[in-house]
Amino acid sequence: EYTMRPPQTAAYVFVIDVGYNAVASGLVASAAASILANIDNLPAGARACAAFVTFDSALHFYNLKSTLTQPQCIVVNDLNDPFLPIPLDLFVPIGESRQVIQAFLEGLPNMYVDNKALTSCGSSALKAAYLLQKNNGGRLMFFTASLPSSGLAQLKNREDPRSSRAQDQKGAPSLLNSENPWYEEFALECAKSQICIDVFFASLTYLDVATVGTLARLTGGQSFFYHNFTATRDQARMNKEITRVLTRTTALEAVVRVRTSKGLQISGYHGHFNLRGNDLLSLPNFDSDKTLGVRFAHQDP
Repeated sequence: EYTMRPPQTAAYVFVIDVGYNAVASGLVASAAASILANIDNLPAGARACAAFVTFDSALHFYNLKSTLTQPQCIVVNDLNDPFLPIPLDLFVPIGESRQVIQAFLEGLPNMYVDNKALTSCGSSALKAAYLLQKNNGGRLMFFTASLPSSGLAQLKNREDPRSSRAQDQKGAPSLLNSENPWYEEFALECAKSQICIDVFFASLTYLDVATVGTLARLTGGQSFFYHNFTATRDQARMNKEITRVLTRTTALEAVVRVRTSKGLQISGYHGHFNLRGNDLLSLPNFDSDKTLGVRFAHQDP
């Protein structure tokens, strides 16, 4: 009833913003250094697989096969219908490709040091990462310093009073609600494929956390927010949080069902999960830091 398939290989996809804001703030260097520092400490060890996608105004995929002497970058400009240029070579076993992965992460900050791209196709990058991971599941870590402004599911600055209403029809502040239904629909697709998304917001400008954060909420992931991110101040915190995410004890493809005694009924659930049916919580990843809340109510005699 609860097992849909045999255990899968632990798989990690790192999606990193390399646009101007990300480079200027030090996000690219901080993320790359933190990932490299923990690549040997993953719970699955050398058996784990990894893939990397970077984005600015285009998508960048990387061939990190162990037979290569240096990483190969493939650029995809089709943002509305992203595809995998080399589907079989983007995921690599960490143990086999350790040296190539290290060369890639050490060289990544310099690769884009002069990048002036201000537009971001972050949503298209997420879609590409989903195509990579949908058959296996695993953890997707999304690092962004810019609002998605090109490609799929573009967002606008809702803090501008000329482009948004102060309140929605129910009277709640509209900034607290998701702006684009694509993100919720995409998160549910990821949850069905057992993909957990963690989002790292490194803000220099407005980032729609209420909308993009839906990705973490519905997939059992976590959101991290760094206000006015600068590497000199925030790199230590980011490294600590990435280390915790990558090395903590984690169960894959978990489900939770709560049963009650006669006279009680469940009136609600709280936490980051996907509610499958009426009473089954689906969590692509369930780690040692997660907490779920269940609200009970007395039934009338």
